[in-house]
Amino acid sequence: MNNLSFTFFGTTNYSKELLLFLLEKDLVPKVIFSIPQGFSSPDNSWFKGESIEFVKSKLLDDNANIYKYMDKSSTQKLIYEHLIGDKNRRLFIWSLLNFEEWSDIYG
Repeated sequence: MNNLSFTFFGTTNYSKELLLFLLEKDLVPKVIFSIPQGFSSPDNSWFKGESIEFVKSKLLDDNANIYKYMDKSSTQKLIYEHLIGDKNRRLFIWSLLNFEEWSDIYG
């Protein structure tokens, strides 16, 4: 299952509408016709401080699932840049954590 391609939803400007159409029979009208609301990742401090050990245990583990799909040394370099404060990579870290969790369940 390497080299996953998610280009189907990336080829249109209507990906959310397409997803809602596909799920329409499973969702209640309140969800389908609600006003879209954004969702943002936790702020920069969440991936430091008290939760730094959680981030390290999930993303810096040599056996993390993300390394089946991504280059380990490049990915870990970007993570370390965030953890030492050189760059704010909170969105990248958030995406990696979610992908790692997803791959634990479905990968």
